[in-house]
Amino acid sequence: ARYVDVDKCTGCGECTNVCPVEVPNEFDLGLGQRKAIYRPFPQAVPNVFVIDKQGYPPCRAACPAGVNAQGYIALISQGKFKEAVEVLRRTMPFAGVCGRVCTHPCELDCERGKVDEPVSIRYLKRFMADYELRVGREKATPIEKTKEDRVAIIGSGPAGLACAYDLIRQGYPVTVFEAAPQSGGLLRYGIPEYRLPNEVLDNEISYIEELGVEIKTNTPVKNLEDMFNQGYRAVFLGTGAGTSQKMGIPNEDATGVIHALHFLRQVSLGER
Repeated sequence: ARYVDVDKCTGCGECTNVCPVEVPNEFDLGLGQRKAIYRPFPQAVPNVFVIDKQGYPPCRAACPAGVNAQGYIALISQGKFKEAVEVLRRTMPFAGVCGRVCTHPCELDCERGKVDEPVSIRYLKRFMADYELRVGREKATPIEKTKEDRVAIIGSGPAGLACAYDLIRQGYPVTVFEAAPQSGGLLRYGIPEYRLPNEVLDNEISYIEELGVEIKTNTPVKNLEDMFNQGYRAVFLGTGAGTSQKMGIPNEDATGVIHALHFLRQVSLGER
């Protein structure tokens, strides 16, 4: 695939000057390097540049979110940390969250692991997110709502927030309803703060709100009909799976036995 809009490319070559990725040049039989974006040959018609990609790399194919890992890692290697975060946000908004709690299947399929060790993709993601938090993130520009159909999202966990993020970028007016005092779902109430600091989570939720998503906390929804009666054309149910798994052994519900998610929620709410 070309990966360049033929109608917009002027053939100026500025993209080559700033491209952070170098690949072997097939015209030099791999003995030299060229930038990943290039003009196939001087007399090319149309006179536009091209990025020649042959499918997805293993790391991106293994990622459940399809994050462009090789893209933001290339930018990190050039010291372009802000741009690296922007590349990740083209796919999903949780750089700091996934940099801490993701199970990183991308690293299991990393080709570098066949040579010595996989690239530390998750820690690089965490690094660039922490860098942005440390130097200060620019406030996101609100997205114009070009669609008339309003969407209600019930639950502000990772699924609900990701849904809101994708919809607002498509121009839909989005409202998230959350029964708990704060948004985040299991990211906030199911993961201890030492593992996922609230500061990191709040920063990424704030980014979604700045784009134009409205989040209403302390607002349980008991009847879906109410949503449609209020003018919402679609409702996304992202209420999560906030029940601890049981082991199936005698007396596991006996007095004094506390299940994990219930305990973590109580700690997060300051009840323990």
